Amino acid sequence: MKTKNLIWVAALVLAVSCNRSELVGLCHDPIFENDFPGLVLEPQAQSTVVETDNVFWWESVYVIDSAGDWAIVRPESPGRIEYGWITVEKVDEDSKALRITVEENTTGKDREVEIDLEAGNCFANFTVTQKAAE
Repeated sequence: MKTKNLIWVAALVLAVSCNRSELVGLCHDPIFENDFPGLVLEPQAQSTVVETDNVFWWESVYVIDSAGDWAIVRPESPGRIEYGWITVEKVDEDSKALRITVEENTTGKDREVEIDLEAGNCFANFTVTQKAAE
């Protein structure tokens, strides 16, 4: 009985001593202040820039191909990911901008990737769709 009471007292002291300002999961500096709808790109090779609202983030790319296969790709070098037909990179180290470069789409089908960004406890994602050539 004494052990059980001692455990309850220790749990109570621990709960009271926690500082609520240090809770995990709060996002104070979002990557996008407003929802970003994503991109729909034409079939030709091109590069476009996406502006974020936060300079400190890193990315991963969630790729789904036309067969339904998927992969999660993490950067091999800081701020840059290459995966087959798409490259995702920070414009420069101190920039809030993200450059997305795609090769020409000659597959005959639309292709799509999900870009996931993370900055501490802030998360954002958007989809890049590249149309098929007609």
